[in-house]
Amino acid sequence: MELCDTEIVTFTAGQRSRFCAQGTLLREGDVCRVCYVQDGDRVILTVREQSLSMEREGVLRADFVRGARTSMALLAGERRGEIPVETEQVGIRMADGGLHMMLRYRLCFAEAEQVFRLKIAVRIISEEG
Repeated sequence: MELCDTEIVTFTAGQRSRFCAQGTLLREGDVCRVCYVQDGDRVILTVREQSLSMEREGVLRADFVRGARTSMALLAGERRGEIPVETEQVGIRMADGGLHMMLRYRLCFAEAEQVFRLKIAVRIISEEG
C-alpha cells in the first residue's frame, strides 16, 4: 500500500472544479484501488485495464466502461435512484509514480444529457508498511 495525493479536475456545463485529497493506493495484479475521503464519505476508485469504477459510500456508485451504457446509482438513506451513463472515453496510464486517467461520459437524464470530462492524477507520496 502506498500513500498518495489524488487530484480530480472536472469539466461540465462550462464549469471547472478541482478536488484534491490524500489517500492510499493499493495495487493487486492488474487492479488498482485508490481510497480517499470526500466530505466525510469514503471513496474508492477501482481501476482495471480500460475501466473505472467509483463508489462513494452511502452516496453513489458508478461503473465507466468505454463504449458501454451503464448506470450511476444514487443513494439517499433508503431512497435509491439510477441515471443511465454512456462512457465515451476511458484512458488509463499506469506508472511507477502513480496513475493518470482521462474520463469522458454523459449522464442521460430524461430531459437532457450532461457531458462530464475528468482528469484524474494519483501521485505516490511514499510507501506505507
